[in-house]
Amino acid sequence: GALMNSPNSRLGLGLLMADALFLVHGCTTMNLGRQTPLHDLMLASQAHATDIVALSFSAASNPNQAADSLAELRSRLPAEVEIWAGSPLAALHRRAVDGVLLISSLDAIGPEIERWKAARR
Repeated sequence: GALMNSPNSRLGLGLLMADALFLVHGCTTMNLGRQTPLHDLMLASQAHATDIVALSFSAASNPNQAADSLAELRSRLPAEVEIWAGSPLAALHRRAVDGVLLISSLDAIGPEIERWKAARR
């Protein structure tokens, strides 16, 4: 999976913790860092044939911008590429984006990875 922060986020701690959890669960990750433009994320996902693109949105993120970014990303990536978005923003979770898995806490990442692995078997 490719990991990145939202284009408007300056914080990277959530991203680093999520990266560690993916690694603990046996996933290979490519951390694209903070504030990666969506276009660059799409190109990296295609070039490296990623299975999951995971993004992190901080509590300081604008939920409307986050939802718009997720919708744009979903429309530009193949359906077989899962998009996961970690965020504590209740407003973002209320405004669910079709085809995007919204994760509200780091505790949910492990079970979602196991779900994903089981679906691929």
